[in-house]
Amino acid sequence: MKRILCFVLIALMCLVSCSKEPKKDVAVMVSDQQLSQFTTDMTPCHDKKYFVIMGANVKDDNLVSVINIYSDVGDMVYSFEAGNVDNFRGVCWEKDSYNIWTLTGDNTLRCYKFSDNKWTLDKDALIPEYMLKK
Repeated sequence: MKRILCFVLIALMCLVSCSKEPKKDVAVMVSDQQLSQFTTDMTPCHDKKYFVIMGANVKDDNLVSVINIYSDVGDMVYSFEAGNVDNFRGVCWEKDSYNIWTLTGDNTLRCYKFSDNKWTLDKDALIPEYMLKK
């Protein structure tokens, strides 16, 4: 059973991380420009001090997306869950900070603000103008 679960988890991680072209029909209310900013690929921040690698965990019998943040020398510095794998579209770094935005299939944008060497959900964050629908 563990072997099957591991195989399924690895297969789903590959599906999430290998997707190069986001499905535009899932997030129809988001502009092409906005959608193209979000990715499930390994992505560096603006100054390449940190980078994100997507992962997945099993939580309450569901697969959830995990944002793993590494330093420029490859040390893991932080990790957080960002929603169900089947509803997850990708991440985007802010252009001038270490804040991370996530996008889900229901067009929900969430900001994870960088402070005290960790990323926490900021429910009051304002979406940067360059991320707004054009």
